[in-house]
Amino acid sequence: MGQREAAVQLTMVAAALRGVFAAPAAAAAVLADLVAVSGIVIGETMTAAILTGRRLAEGLARRRDEIEAWLALGATSRQAVRDIARRGV
Repeated sequence: MGQREAAVQLTMVAAALRGVFAAPAAAAAVLADLVAVSGIVIGETMTAAILTGRRLAEGLARRRDEIEAWLALGATSRQAVRDIARRGV
């Protein structure tokens, strides 16, 4: 990297830092929005994971005989629950 490229990069970094430090209120607002949106995303992800787990557990309990039959026929545990897992997700 030449001196010119280094100077350009240094100027860009300085401009970015100047913008952040010159407007701390704006940066705080962006951070507050980021925290709020992150909380929403994490909360909805947890809800989806819980509902998927419940649906999977319900399907496994409801179709237990079918799973046992698959296992008795020599299927692996993954093969035995494949259709149930697909419906649960």
